[in-house]
Amino acid sequence: MGQQNRRMTQHHRKQLRRWRRRLVGGLLSLLVLMVALPVYSFKIEPFWLQVTPVSLTLPHLDTEFNGYRIVQLSDLQIVVQTRVGM
Repeated sequence: MGQQNRRMTQHHRKQLRRWRRRLVGGLLSLLVLMVALPVYSFKIEPFWLQVTPVSLTLPHLDTEFNGYRIVQLSDLQIVVQTRVGM
């Protein structure tokens, strides 16, 4: 009976170690996210400018508009956290 109890104890220790590793890994992942998300949200993304050139042919457009360019600005969200003079 003593050897069986010893085996159960070893089994429980292994399970406890496994759970500790998972818990520590999960907490570290959470900590990384808690630091990384605000850094991305306030320091990187607000200053990210994306330019996507698109060629467009409109066969029925008057020739007087040849050479004109159209610019579209989208998703401008200026808030207090954004520095003036980006």
